[in-house]
Amino acid sequence: MRRILLILLCIWLVGCSKISDLQLIYDEVADDLPLLIEVNEEIVEEVYDLEVDDIKQFVIYRPISNVEADEFILIHAHEGKVEAIKADLDVYFAMMEEYWKDHLPLQYQKLHHRKELIIDDYYCVVVSDDADKIIDKVKELLEA
Repeated sequence: MRRILLILLCIWLVGCSKISDLQLIYDEVADDLPLLIEVNEEIVEEVYDLEVDDIKQFVIYRPISNVEADEFILIHAHEGKVEAIKADLDVYFAMMEEYWKDHLPLQYQKLHHRKELIIDDYYCVVVSDDADKIIDKVKELLEA
């Protein structure tokens, strides 16, 4: 009985470790971003208009205030769903660009120069003054 419980615990830990892997990647780059808040599944559906059924796991952080455009999005999509997620986020970012263009031009420029990365079923978007540096680090971590 002990052995079965130990095996089940190991399987559970391995299954859960993938979820924390995305958080670990964010933790590695967080120092290069301003203070952001984590987004839950409800926000993913309502604000980003993403289908959560297309997503295995995600880590999304957005600004605390409405005067900053910085964002960090890292999604592990189900097989074949990356392009659909990218298309939905392109719509979101087009709306955000329109908003920022009229309100804060510097934030608009930051958003307009966001960096994207697709590796297999992973999709990452970084809106930051340090987007190049952050996206390079994410790439390095995903390919490790």
